[in-house]
Amino acid sequence: MDIQLPEVSGLEHAQMLKADNDLKHIPIIAVTALAMAGDEKNIVAAGFDGYLSKPISATNFLSEVKKFLAMGPFRLTASLIIGHAEIDAQHDKLGARLNQFMDCSKVGDDKGCEEVMTELVAAIERHFDFESKVMRELGYTELDRHIEEHDKIVEKCHELKTHAEAKGFGPGVADELTSIVVHDMILADTGFRNFLAAK
Repeated sequence: MDIQLPEVSGLEHAQMLKADNDLKHIPIIAVTALAMAGDEKNIVAAGFDGYLSKPISATNFLSEVKKFLAMGPFRLTASLIIGHAEIDAQHDKLGARLNQFMDCSKVGDDKGCEEVMTELVAAIERHFDFESKVMRELGYTELDRHIEEHDKIVEKCHELKTHAEAKGFGPGVADELTSIVVHDMILADTGFRNFLAAK
């Protein structure tokens, strides 16, 4: 929804929609050219679940809509909008690194595999630190257990890297790394998403 609409502003429209019990669970994303101090606070206070600044690209717009559809019907806060968007962005970057590793593995580039895997493991550790900070700020009750899951994933990554450096970066390493990064990270995040859905 645009903010600068004729007669009734987007902020007023959002407030009306969020006051309707049949509609309030539907996420509303503000599309705005506003860039003044306090605008983000006003947008969130009006009931918007997120916002995009103009000019926007079709790719960014579709990505933002997809993110809110995937999250399900729970009320977002300003902290969650910012924190969860960054978590998703980091997941995308980890996926891109994983694709780089798989490309190196396909052509038998052990040196490239080692470099990319080193970068990927470091990125995973940074990501987990950030994710834990966001979860702490949002009051996640299972944070200690979640951090334990993070630690297990990092340990698996280090063990796989050590093994691959000694034995080679064959196709099996790419499969196992994919399993660790994708499957285990999804399992580790499931409890957090359930916690958010119940809020």
